[in-house]
Amino acid sequence: MSAKLFEVGGTRINADLLGDYVRATIIDRAPVPRIPPLRLLGGLEAQGDKFTARAEVERVFKQDRIADFETPTPGYTLVNASVSLKPFANNSRTSLLFSANNIFDVVARRHSSFLKDFAPLAGRDIRVSLRFGL
Repeated sequence: MSAKLFEVGGTRINADLLGDYVRATIIDRAPVPRIPPLRLLGGLEAQGDKFTARAEVERVFKQDRIADFETPTPGYTLVNASVSLKPFANNSRTSLLFSANNIFDVVARRHSSFLKDFAPLAGRDIRVSLRFGL
């Protein structure tokens, strides 16, 4: 769900909210393997003509409803932020993007991954990217 909160001087402030949850059971009432737990994500975004700025928090809860031969997965919270700038007035297809994912360097594991016990998600990730179109 996304909603425009307000507008200030040509800059729109939007809020996003997302949640998903799956509960799956095999016929004999055993949990289905690798089912992800409850996940909530909330974000705030400012959109102007020359820039977009976004901050978001994703909370993934622990998964302890597990099938045989699975291990429980602890919950985690990721914080991400980004700023996108359009430096050229006459070229709206070119942008400079600064992004930071997993800002607090949290150890996170996706329960649905076959490799979760061996390879966590990436740690802190800071990027600068240039996107352009012809």
